[in-house]
Amino acid sequence: MESLEAVVLAGGASRRMGQDKSRLPVGGEPILERLVRLLLEGDVPVTVLGGRPIVGAAFLPDGDAFSGPLAALADWSPSRPLVLVVSCDAVRFHTGVVRGLLELMGQHEAAIPVVEGRTQPLCALYRASAWEHARAAKAEGSSRVRDWTDRLDAFYADEDALRSAGIDPRDVVGVNDPDAFRRALEDAVQE
Repeated sequence: MESLEAVVLAGGASRRMGQDKSRLPVGGEPILERLVRLLLEGDVPVTVLGGRPIVGAAFLPDGDAFSGPLAALADWSPSRPLVLVVSCDAVRFHTGVVRGLLELMGQHEAAIPVVEGRTQPLCALYRASAWEHARAAKAEGSSRVRDWTDRLDAFYADEDALRSAGIDPRDVVGVNDPDAFRRALEDAVQE
């Protein structure tokens, strides 16, 4: 894991959730603290992008408040060859996701999960070289993460590929509203 670092995106407005997603309780602790703790326990250095600082993690505040994940990612610079990007709303995330994405990446610039036909670029693994494309997309005025990832030689891991790498597809999906949050918690408890 010495070639890997992680960024946790925590700067969104959480409009659909109706409250700050980074403070949602998962297993008795705020989700942002949980994600940082899990990664640090796996010896993965963490930078929190936006939101608020968390003990043990580096922190980069948003340059422009609520300008989106692409802007936050493009403003940050990797220091290691591989970067895990995870949004603070990934309720079911665990470190097995990292190992599975490493297995799936191969020689590609990224390993991006696809669940129910939707790409999950905010719970994905990237090579540091991908950041030149993120900065270029932002410089061209884009605010969409897809405008970055479409430039990459990415392996898009469908649900079968995720399962073959030991990843439950639900473990890479973020939640955007209270019902999705409740369902994700219920699924985790039932297992």
